[in-house]
Amino acid sequence: MSSFFENSCSGCGKDNHSVFFCGNIHHLGIKEIETWLKSINSPPFVHVIKKDQQGYGVVHFNTYEDACVFLHTMKGKRFSGPAYTIIKFSEAKEFKTKKLIKYDEIVTPSTSVITPSAIISDNSPITSDDSSTLTIHPPNDCQVSPMQIDLTNDNDEQSSSIPLIDTAAEGSVKKEMINLGCIGCMKLTTQVEFLKTKIISLQDELLLAQKEIIGYKSGLNDNVNKE
Repeated sequence: MSSFFENSCSGCGKDNHSVFFCGNIHHLGIKEIETWLKSINSPPFVHVIKKDQQGYGVVHFNTYEDACVFLHTMKGKRFSGPAYTIIKFSEAKEFKTKKLIKYDEIVTPSTSVITPSAIISDNSPITSDDSSTLTIHPPNDCQVSPMQIDLTNDNDEQSSSIPLIDTAAEGSVKKEMINLGCIGCMKLTTQVEFLKTKIISLQDELLLAQKEIIGYKSGLNDNVNKE
């Protein structure tokens, strides 16, 4: 860390003036992350600390209050970071006890509204109970029943009349039907979306594992120093 940050950042050396982050960001540099945070209109921060080839780092703040505002704004979300990365923010740990720092909820007018496109939604329109079927859920405002597709069936037997939208015409309700003649195309599209959701799920598990490894290594280092 440069002397510039040591002289200008009130958070350097204070554990509760920082917020932890991690992700598949080993190849990202400090400037890339700082520029990205500013581009999505994150709450104010001073600078980022991250070593090369590491999948985690911390964001530093001048005050504890700034750290609290940042944490409560960013926590619990998965962000689409630069260069196709996924970044998550969480509590940093105390230097001595390695316990998670408690961040108060600060009531203050916030001018930071995170760019919606930077947040990865957990409400995927596609769900799966196993690897052989996918269920497509239409939007809430669309009167269409969920449709299930068998990914193991390569035949066009699934092409059938599926109810689409109930519409009122001349005092009576007519049910429009749609024939899905290109079920093969739809299966390929849904397979891609299914793989995307699986990748995101695996990345989440990887982030949790990385965090546990970091805590384990910190504990080993403490034991070695005591001995």
